[in-house]
Amino acid sequence: MNTSNHISAHRMLLLYKQYINLYLKQTLIIFGATVVTITGFHTFMHLANLRNIDSMFRNDYHGSVFLFAFFGGCLIWCGQAFSAFRSKEKSMDYLMTPASSSEKYLFEFINRIIVFLIFFPILYWVLTNLVTGIFHYYIPEYRNYKFAYGDLIGTRWSARELTLIGGLALLMLTLPFTGATYFQKVPLLKTILIVALLVGTYVGMGVTVYRTSNTRIYACQ
Repeated sequence: MNTSNHISAHRMLLLYKQYINLYLKQTLIIFGATVVTITGFHTFMHLANLRNIDSMFRNDYHGSVFLFAFFGGCLIWCGQAFSAFRSKEKSMDYLMTPASSSEKYLFEFINRIIVFLIFFPILYWVLTNLVTGIFHYYIPEYRNYKFAYGDLIGTRWSARELTLIGGLALLMLTLPFTGATYFQKVPLLKTILIVALLVGTYVGMGVTVYRTSNTRIYACQ
């Protein structure tokens, strides 16, 4: 298959159309599950804390829930990259698409990482304020807290915490995406297991070195 070396908007559009044809239902299911999960959790927390709502929001409720939802969404959505290679029929159609390997990789990168970084924070903001607004509408004495990312960045999270969160976000985006490019079957599970194995190995080595050094120090004393 001959394709030019430069990125073609026409071929990228073909990849987008192919994705819609193959994965529209799956994408809508993930979107619906995300909406139900976020709104359901906020609704439950609001109902459980009707009498202590001020205390709940003072304890950085939105910051904690957003990070948990964001990191969880990263794992699930980015771990679905290159889904066509999980099926023989779909992989044949994908390989026959007149686009270069660079264009296919760029498409997956945009669809899985860039789109998520833009879309998920907007979706979370809309759903969070919608739930709070509905509670305030039906229960007027219920304070209508407006969630805004500027409040988290300006008051809740320090520069050091923002750096740590940014590093974790980059890790959660790239690890499942990289695993999906390498593993053909159940890439997310395999990626998590390998990362856990590597982390456990390094932690074990660190503990061993630390204990060995302490033993030598005590022996010298």
